[in-house]
Amino acid sequence: MTETGLEMSSEMVLKKSAEITISELNVEPTKKPASPALIRIIERSIAAGEDGQPVYTTNGYSKPLFIDTKKGKNSIRETQIPKRPGMGRRYYSRKLETAFLVLKDIVQVRENQATIVFVTVNFDYKFRDALNKHSEPAQKFGKLIREAGWVEPSIAVLECGINSPKMFTHAHVITITRQSKQSNESRLKSIIGAYGDNSNSAVSILSDYLTKQPYTELIELEEEQFGSLPIDENIDHPYWQGAWREPGSSSVKRRVPVNIASSDYLSKELGTKQDKKTYSLPGFGNLLGLKNKERAKITSTFKKKYKSTNK
Repeated sequence: MTETGLEMSSEMVLKKSAEITISELNVEPTKKPASPALIRIIERSIAAGEDGQPVYTTNGYSKPLFIDTKKGKNSIRETQIPKRPGMGRRYYSRKLETAFLVLKDIVQVRENQATIVFVTVNFDYKFRDALNKHSEPAQKFGKLIREAGWVEPSIAVLECGINSPKMFTHAHVITITRQSKQSNESRLKSIIGAYGDNSNSAVSILSDYLTKQPYTELIELEEEQFGSLPIDENIDHPYWQGAWREPGSSSVKRRVPVNIASSDYLSKELGTKQDKKTYSLPGFGNLLGLKNKERAKITSTFKKKYKSTNK
C-alpha cells in the first residue's frame, strides 16, 4: 500500500460499486422481497452519479446517466435536467463528481481510518489579491496546499463573494482526514488556515450536515421495504441512518455525512468561469481515470439490464 492508502482503494473498492443494489443491504426490517422499482431507482442513481443514496427528492433535479466524455465542455461540466417545470437549470461537474467517488472509495476501506470532510476558508485580503492575479488561481491554490504538506487527494474550488462577484474571496475543499499525525483534522486546519483571515470563523471543517426534504411516495416505498422512519434523531435504524420524521410532519430530516451532493454544490459557478481558474484536483494521480472507466461500465450494465438510454 502507498503511504496514503490509494492502492488499496483502487484494488479493493473501485470494482465493487456496480454490484451494489438494495438487495445486498445488511438490513432485514421486513420479510418482503426487494421491490424491483426501488432496486431500479437506486441502481440508476449509482449509474447517474447520485451515489445510490436513499431515495429522496432533494432539489428537483435529476442527472443523466454517466458518460465518460473525454473532449468538449461536457468533460468538465454538464447541465442538470429539472424534474419540475420552471426550475431552470444548473451546472454540475462530472470531474468533481468522479473525484468525490474516489474519496468515498478510500474511506470505505476500513484500514484507512479516513473521513470525508468539507472545508471552507475565507481568504486573507493580501493572499486573496495575490491569488486573483494568478493566471490559474485554483491550480495555484491546490499546489500551495500540496506543497504545505497536505498529501491527501483533495477537491479545491474557488468562489467569489456576494460583494465581490469578479474576485475569488474564499475556497471550499473536500478531502479526507485520518487518525494520523500527517493527515489529522488539526493539521488540515493549520495548513488551510494559513491562507485565511484573522477571524475565528476563517476556517470551518464539517464531516456532516442536516438536510430537510419533503416526504414523498418514494420514501413511502422505502418504508414499506425497510421499515418506518424513526420519529427522533436519536433513534438508531439500520437503514434510515441519521434520518427521522417527526409525528405529523410532511418533511424528513436527515443528518448525513459529507456526500456527493457536496461536489454538485461546488459546481454551481462552473458554467460562468474558466475551469482551471475555478477548481483543482491535487493528489488524485491516475485514480480519476480508473474511476471513470469503472463508471462507464456501470452505465453500460444498467442500460443492458433495463434496455435504457438515459432514463
